Order: sequence, then structure tokens, then C-alpha cells
Amino acid sequence: MRRTIRRLIWVVFAISAAATVLWAGKVGYAFTVLFGLFDPVLIAEYRLKTADEAAYVQAIEEEIDQGNYATAESLVALAEKYGHAVPVELVSAAEATPLRRTIATGGKFARGFVTGSQGSGEEIAGTVVSDFLVIGDIRDIAVQGANYARGEDYDRIILGLSAIGLLTSGGALVTMGGSAVIDAGISVIKATYKAGRMSGPMLRQLTRITGRLFDRNALAALDLQKMTSAADLRTGLKSVIRQDEAAKLAAIAADAGVIVGKGGARAGAMAFEIADDTKDLTKLRRVSTAYADKTVAVFKIAGKGLLHLADILWHLVSAAVSMLTSLALLVLRVARLV
Repeated sequence: MRRTIRRLIWVVFAISAAATVLWAGKVGYAFTVLFGLFDPVLIAEYRLKTADEAAYVQAIEEEIDQGNYATAESLVALAEKYGHAVPVELVSAAEATPLRRTIATGGKFARGFVTGSQGSGEEIAGTVVSDFLVIGDIRDIAVQGANYARGEDYDRIILGLSAIGLLTSGGALVTMGGSAVIDAGISVIKATYKAGRMSGPMLRQLTRITGRLFDRNALAALDLQKMTSAADLRTGLKSVIRQDEAAKLAAIAADAGVIVGKGGARAGAMAFEIADDTKDLTKLRRVSTAYADKTVAVFKIAGKGLLHLADILWHLVSAAVSMLTSLALLVLRVARLV
């Protein structure tokens, strides 16, 4: 009986020791995240190191199919940096000549600039540029403001974002960040919202803020159709917005604008797909600051894993249990307590 128990203990010890070794790679990274107090940049690195090679391959293939060669090349670079093998033929396919890259991106940019669409990264960029030049804001205020004045259905989010974008671009709204950064942020928020790609919780937060942005009676009395210039629109809109709500919206836009500045317009749009609230957005801003032009690739691989930590904690707990079990069994065996 005692011999059977000893054998059983050795079997359990071997299983525990093997589990500890198996978890060792991920656990090392997990402890780095833990002792970094869950710094979002360290979490991003953890996700990139522990991601499946298949995830990199799939992401690269998707970007090539969509003609997003810059992102495909960034994914290849990240995969190689963090020890993941990428098929040679896929590496070659991700490399595009300047002519091929121009053909793939030029038309999409123009479509985004003219129509405000968001079907790809380049269309997002075109949309953001048009809004940054005030064209998009005036266009959206004219459409939504006219609907409001006629008592028809209007989009208060688009109207609110456009108003803040117009006011900040003209210096009519004092903000904590630079107006150019906030303008870019407002534009990418609008683009993501119009495309229906914003996360539900973030959408609800923006709905609450823009719903309280205007003094509704004052807005109803404002005749937007008589305001034929951007300066007139700024003067009129400034008199009907609530400054505290405008400040909240500008703060969100500032984070978004930093992401756009570091990682591009597509990165800014992806951030609003991933983030559920303003705290999440601030974390993603830090990731974009660290990874710059590779931000889209990082978001593509890590996604909401940049914010969700349950599996990292599980790796730590599992490793701790395996290690403690192994040590306890080894002590029992050595001390001949059984």
C-alpha cells in the first residue's frame, strides 16, 4: 500500500513539474506584467509574445488581401521580433512596390475624403483629413442641423462631434490639448461611429455626453441656415453648448488624436472598437505612443486582450499551484513522511 502511495506521489509530482515547465514561458511574461502594475505597454508585449503563430499568419493574409501592405509588413516585423515564424512566401507577399502601394491606397483615400466613408484604413485617413480641413464638420452640421430645425430625425452624436470639431479648429473652444490633436480625434470618432464599428459601451458614453452637450431651447432658436461661413457657425454654436460637456468630449478626442498622430487614422478608429470607456482609451493611447507606426498591427493581434487580464492572472495562479504542488510533494518524498 505504501509503495502504491509513493508511486502515486511521484506521478503527481511529475505531472506538476511538467505543468510548471510548460507554463514557464507565458508565466515569465505574466510576472513582468504583474510587477509592471499591469502597464498597458507590457500587456501589449505579453500579447505579442504569447500570440499563436497562426494568428500572425491570418492577420498578415487579411491585410494583404485588403491591400494594406504597410500593416502587413508591420505584422511581419512584430512576428519576427517576438520569435514567431512567418512563411517566406508570405513575407514576400507583404512587400509592395511603391507603385503597387499607391494604386492600392490612393483611390480609397480619395473616396474617404469625398464621402466620409470608412471601409479601409485609407478611407478613414481621407475622412479624417476632410474633417480636419473643416469640410466634413460643416457638411455634417448643415445636414444634421437642418434636420433638427425642421423637426425631423437627426443624429445628435454627429451634430455634437461636428460642433466641437468646428469650434476647436477655429480656437472658439478652450481645451487642455492642442486644437490639431483634438480635431483629428473628433474626426476619427465620427468616422468610426458612422461606420458602426464603435464598441457598445463607448457608444453609450458618447451618446450621454452629446445628449447633454447643447442647450436644446437655445439650439432650436438658432437659425443655422443663415450662417453661411465657418466663423458665423462657430459664433452661433458657442452660444448654445454646455462647456462642461464640451470639455469631456474634447478630452476623449485628445486621447484619440494622440493615437491618430502616433499610429495613423486607422489606429484611432480601431481604438474605439476595442475601448469600452475613457480609461481604456487612455491605455490604448499609451500603447500607440510605444509602438508608433506599428500600432495598427498591435491592435490587430492583441485586440481587447490589451484590456482584459483574466487569462494572465490565470497563468500566474496555475503556475503557482503547479510549483507549490511540486515542491510539497518533493519535500514529502525527501523527508520520507510517507
